[in-house]
Amino acid sequence: MTNSRKRLPFLLLLLPFSFSLLVLFIAYCSAKALTIYSPNDEFDIPTTINHIPVTFELDTGATYVTIPKTLAQKLNLKPNGEMQTYLANNSPVTVQTVTIPEIDVGNCKLFLVQAQETSDDFAPLFGFSGISRLDIHLHDNEADLSCPDYEQ
Repeated sequence: MTNSRKRLPFLLLLLPFSFSLLVLFIAYCSAKALTIYSPNDEFDIPTTINHIPVTFELDTGATYVTIPKTLAQKLNLKPNGEMQTYLANNSPVTVQTVTIPEIDVGNCKLFLVQAQETSDDFAPLFGFSGISRLDIHLHDNEADLSCPDYEQ
């Protein structure tokens, strides 16, 4: 038997291992959704909802993702709760609950995100109901956003 024939079974044993490494490498490379930069400590997150680009401001103090009413209508989001009034920055704000079926953040897909529709006086805010669904690492003037395994 020649040397090449002796090595063939050994190489066949390595094939599944090599494929596993390739899958792990691809998973690792796709795990990081995006890096956002901020010269002034305000992070804007580019997303897509219903194939429409929406830029949210990262708001670690907001409980929910918030969407201005006109934008919610453009995205075809329907309120699914009663109107409620809360205090935000010591001012009363009237909101209505909506569920966003899917928010695409880089390569992450966030499904059934609870949000609040606000008046058009407010910018879209990416609050805790969205933040909690991502892994976010802040350092200097940049933030790395990635998807936990269950969101990909």
